Amino acid sequence: MDTARLERFLDEHDGNVSCVMLTIINNAGGGQPVSMENIRATAELVKRFDVPFFVDGCRFAENAYLI
Repeated sequence: MDTARLERFLDEHDGNVSCVMLTIINNAGGGQPVSMENIRATAELVKRFDVPFFVDGCRFAENAYLI
């Protein structure tokens, strides 16, 4: 997740974002693994804006192997 871009988006659309979802591993986005640091940073950011945060972790095992 590009957290800087997400922060700008949440700030610009404050109160109009129903949720944020992070897909681990996103094959449509090139299948890149997601770091634990990025997951934590995204969760903290979304919490500041009081927006529900969902993790689509259907490929968590592959992600764990790659990180």
